[in-house]
Amino acid sequence: MTLPAVSHSVRLSRHATRAALTAWQLAHVDEAAALLVSELVTNAVRHAEGIDVVTVNLDAGRTWLRIEVQDTDRHWPQPRIPDRLDESGFGFVLVDALASNWGVRETEAGKAVWAELDTRRRDPRGLPSRHPSRHPASGSPRQHPSGPGKRPR
Repeated sequence: MTLPAVSHSVRLSRHATRAALTAWQLAHVDEAAALLVSELVTNAVRHAEGIDVVTVNLDAGRTWLRIEVQDTDRHWPQPRIPDRLDESGFGFVLVDALASNWGVRETEAGKAVWAELDTRRRDPRGLPSRHPSRHPASGSPRQHPSGPGKRPR
């Protein structure tokens, strides 16, 4: 979905994400997905320079959901670790905590920031209730903005 690069688009993208996940029978991850979409769209709207629109794409496989937000700013985000008294700057801390993997890729028009969630249902101990093999959203190697590969969980 393509939305104007304004703060109201954060809420619209969150609602559209929840609707899609319900239709795809993935409502069990809608809280985490909605938070990831909110953070990624907020970052694009707030920090990308010279953009008019953001594009939000959702893609699901057997055990994963990929959320991707594209904009036309070629500058990659600069995640930082905020000080404990900071009032902002926690977006990528949340993304890193919630996503099983995330990163940035160059697009023809600018960049795409993406995050993936493991969609397997969990048992009461937090373990996947089924153990299918993990299938990444794409065959390309992952590149975390702060260095190669995010530590597996």
